[in-house]
Amino acid sequence: MRAKVTDILACRTGRPRKLALYGAGFEGWLPRKVGPYTIHAFVAEGGMGIVLRGLDEGKDMPAAIKLLKSDAGGGWIERFQRESRTLQSLVHPNLIRLRDCGREGCLDWMATDWVDGVSLERLATQARSKGRPISLDGIRNLLRQVVAALDYLHGRGIVHRDLKPSNVLVARDGLAKLADLGIAKSRGVPGVTAVTMTGAAAGTAGYMSPEQCDGGPVGPASDVFALGMLWYDLVAGRRPVGVYRPMRMFNPDCPSRWDDLVSRCLSYDPAERPGIDEIAAVLTGAAPAGAERGKMVHGAAAAFLGKHSFLLGATIGILLLGTLFWGLYRFSDRDGQTDTAGRTAVEKTKPTDEHQRQAEQQRLTADRQRQAEQQHLTADRQRQAEQQRLAAERQHQAKKEREAVVDAAVVDIKAKIAGGDYRSAIDSASVALKTYSDTPAGQELSALLADAKSRLKRRQDDEARRNEQQATRRLEVQKNETPRQSNLGIAYDLIARESLDGAGLWPSCGHRRQPWRWGRT
Repeated sequence: MRAKVTDILACRTGRPRKLALYGAGFEGWLPRKVGPYTIHAFVAEGGMGIVLRGLDEGKDMPAAIKLLKSDAGGGWIERFQRESRTLQSLVHPNLIRLRDCGREGCLDWMATDWVDGVSLERLATQARSKGRPISLDGIRNLLRQVVAALDYLHGRGIVHRDLKPSNVLVARDGLAKLADLGIAKSRGVPGVTAVTMTGAAAGTAGYMSPEQCDGGPVGPASDVFALGMLWYDLVAGRRPVGVYRPMRMFNPDCPSRWDDLVSRCLSYDPAERPGIDEIAAVLTGAAPAGAERGKMVHGAAAAFLGKHSFLLGATIGILLLGTLFWGLYRFSDRDGQTDTAGRTAVEKTKPTDEHQRQAEQQRLTADRQRQAEQQHLTADRQRQAEQQRLAAERQHQAKKEREAVVDAAVVDIKAKIAGGDYRSAIDSASVALKTYSDTPAGQELSALLADAKSRLKRRQDDEARRNEQQATRRLEVQKNETPRQSNLGIAYDLIARESLDGAGLWPSCGHRRQPWRWGRT
């Protein structure tokens, strides 16, 4: 990343400054200032440049600074400068406004409004991951703002051509702004040309209209198609693929009127797609212009009838009398009239070949759609069944591995008990019970643990009993040997005295004779 950004800013101006990436660590050199804006952070990298976060210190307003790459061709630079001046005339609350632009050194830049929020794509993804998708009221509010921005652009002869969730920025207060007019195209309005910012593609796969994919002429209907894809993605949680399936299949709360309108937005023929006015009327809940005119006509007719009720009654009476006389006159020619009427009815009710062909085509089309939907449903069921089968196999395999581990632990514990290593057996059984107490072998582990503890207790009792017996025998031996030692000492003293006295060695001075005992002083 450092080498890439350094290459982009190979022609930086002013003293370079080391900054931090907005939201993550960043190692790279960025310019300290671009025009009147002090650069604070690196935000993102686009197809033909990078986006920085700057601050206009004079106005104390943050801005998104877009820098054109230094290796961009002369045509890109010329278009960048010309279109940046043109975009200054686009002012709408739901459009990212171009605030300033210029060229500093060899860096072409433009400054737009800074939106403190996230893209609609990230907002929808976060909501789905938390299990709380965007509500239908929230979708209605966001789409109403996007439609207002498209209506403003189309009114000025500009087609966006790259409408998608990532190009709709949603502020913290719920305000939505349409961004990245990088490949917008004018429709012949003087002074407005093809707008180019940081993108170079002619659209985004998955949201491009059929005529845009084929390289044909684009118009407001192309943006309507992308709006339908965006609408379907927000409501159903996925983009439509293949045959159109109603959004109510994925979101039962979706109004049927929305489904009908979105299916028309995704029509292959641009002429069959609805206009922005009709879409705005559905989102705001207002009736279309035709319905309003119908209400006006109905009200005028009711007022006229109320004012001329007498004249109306007389007219109806005259018509009824005339009808009665005409019926009496035609009654005489009843047979001929009946035949004529019968032939006319048969001719009117007989369908033509063209009608039959159209009806057959509609029936075949309906059958194909029904078969395609059935195939999709069958594929979904098969995929779900396969996933369930794989999950069951994994669970069974995990269960077998778990049982094998438990069996090995039981065999090891039994071997330790048989070898007399009761303490090790107790430790192994305790650890195994903590992990495998819920298995069928849990009871066997509990029984082995109790057996090892009882065997260890018996061994300890036996050792204690043997130690006590040995101590008792030692005391008895000591008691028996003490009198014997005392008698032997007296006998030795007598023998020594007699021997010394006979030899004249016993002390015979005037002192009182003291017995001299053997081995004593």
